[in-house]
Amino acid sequence: MNKLSFVLLAIIGFALVSCSSDSVAPEYKPISFADSKPLVFNVSAINVVNEYQSPGIAPNVEHLFITTPAQALQVWGKERLQAKGTSKSLRIVIKDASVIEQAIPKSEGWKGTFTKEQTSNFTARLNARLEIVGDDPIFPEAEINVTVSRSKTLGEDATLNDRNALYYELTNELINDFNKEAEKNIQTSFYKYLVQ
Repeated sequence: MNKLSFVLLAIIGFALVSCSSDSVAPEYKPISFADSKPLVFNVSAINVVNEYQSPGIAPNVEHLFITTPAQALQVWGKERLQAKGTSKSLRIVIKDASVIEQAIPKSEGWKGTFTKEQTSNFTARLNARLEIVGDDPIFPEAEINVTVSRSKTLGEDATLNDRNALYYELTNELINDFNKEAEKNIQTSFYKYLVQ
């Protein structure tokens, strides 16, 4: 084998390894709050009601996520909140769990031609209402609203794996923001329903 053939084979081998490594989807740790201290309520049940319906088309992209913001919020409700009572219930109503992708215009001229730029912006939003429901399910005894949002950008040379990684990070950061904001509001407004 001459030197030219060896170099060509090396280049082809490197290209194949590069392509195959990018085509292998990495595994992501499931979003979980199992290790967090639960918030225990003096209620008999905790129910999650998802009122958000994803359009399933652009500019929305949450339906493409491995774990959607709505699914992450359901995990949060199941693992972070506990019922330890004989009456009333805690209801979590998901109002918004959207992620919107917007194009970022490229720079014009030489900069746009020779510079790798961020070309997509993703804005995720979670809004949920937490309600203490007594004898009348229509009129809650107490309620709080929690809203959080996060944004991330993606470059024009991003791969499918890069995009999926952004989806995962965005959901993970969003639900952790929600967790902090919700706990603060619960301690302030729902303190009399908590089991100390």
